[in-house]
Amino acid sequence: MTNSTDKNIVVNKSVGGAHPELYYEIEASKENGRPVRLTKYGRDVLARNFVPVSRIQKTLKPNETLEESAVVSDLFDMSLPGKYTIKFKRSDPLNSHVKLISNAVEIQVAKIK
Repeated sequence: MTNSTDKNIVVNKSVGGAHPELYYEIEASKENGRPVRLTKYGRDVLARNFVPVSRIQKTLKPNETLEESAVVSDLFDMSLPGKYTIKFKRSDPLNSHVKLISNAVEIQVAKIK
């Protein structure tokens, strides 16, 4: 995540990179625009059956970047070949009315022979 604004923003971050998906709303769609089916774990994350425990806050200055990785295929059934579009959103912990939204990332899943 890169702060592309001219102001500081504050984000909660996962402890040691563990389960950053708990801090984001993650959307995945197929190339036809339809949502990708969630896995059981993805449904649990979406239903907030897991509670993030980190209260580590990171202030991102303008143009500063925070890198975290989530295994998207743990959340969504991406077993079929094709193009998928992934987008991450999260709320500013200091102002819940502000949504921080990522650029869309497009990935290609190929059929393995």
